[in-house]
Amino acid sequence: MVLGGRAAELYGTKRVYGLCILVGAVTTILTPVAAKLHFGVVIALRVFLGICQGVSWPSMHVLVTRWIPPLERPRFFSYVYFASTFSVSITLPLCGVFIERYGWEATFYLTSLPSLVWCLAWFTLVCDFPNQHPRISESESMYIVTKVKERGTYMAQRKGRDQKSVPWRSLITSVPLWATIIHSLGNNWCIAFFFTQLPTYMRNVLGFSIKSNGILSALPFVSRYVGSITWSTLVDFSTSRNYISLLASRKLACIVVQCILQLVVEATRTRSSAPGLFLMFATLSRVVTPKLLRFRTMLI
Repeated sequence: MVLGGRAAELYGTKRVYGLCILVGAVTTILTPVAAKLHFGVVIALRVFLGICQGVSWPSMHVLVTRWIPPLERPRFFSYVYFASTFSVSITLPLCGVFIERYGWEATFYLTSLPSLVWCLAWFTLVCDFPNQHPRISESESMYIVTKVKERGTYMAQRKGRDQKSVPWRSLITSVPLWATIIHSLGNNWCIAFFFTQLPTYMRNVLGFSIKSNGILSALPFVSRYVGSITWSTLVDFSTSRNYISLLASRKLACIVVQCILQLVVEATRTRSSAPGLFLMFATLSRVVTPKLLRFRTMLI
């Protein structure tokens, strides 16, 4: 992920992020073939896919610092970044239907082919800087650059030796940065765990069929997306009217997500309450993540 952010600074998010998605789509298409060859080939492909996905997220932050005015970033993160969560809520039910009708291999083609179409649109329409875009007006381009420069986060076009060096010493010794890293590790691990283990839990523990499993497993991710939009809108409304400070909103979000969700996870041990509590977990977990994403772009 560290390499992904720096690579996007040097070579542009258009290339780095686009290639990550393209390679990921091709890797996913090849997975059923790899499974017939040897399980080791599948593991190698999934590791390679994970590396590509790790590069993709930080590379998007670079594009945000160049295109999105600071006051618009919280809503941008909620609506755009967490659209990936919303897509899971669509993909899981479809995968359940496809597995039941066409076999497990069909799910890999279902997810990879739209990605190839997306790559075509990405490389055709996206530009790294506002002044490079041929389809926006000069006034809009100037507005974006001016607003971003006001907060000191604009990353100007530089090439070769003109590129700014990374202040590694300042980063390594930054207490807020380490606090964010540690918190993100815990938050992201928990989300990844629920994402990968929830279908298995629904089937093996709660006894749902594959088709029903896909629908029920998707519900927490719908709730996650709605929760992200709701919380970010509420906090932005409160901070813009000085009802609560920006720092206090971040602390409140961390308290909610860490303390309350621990109680939710413990309560899922009860079979009858587990599905509903999973929805609560997914919704509340979105309190903190948009705030962390906004803080990360402030560190760039």
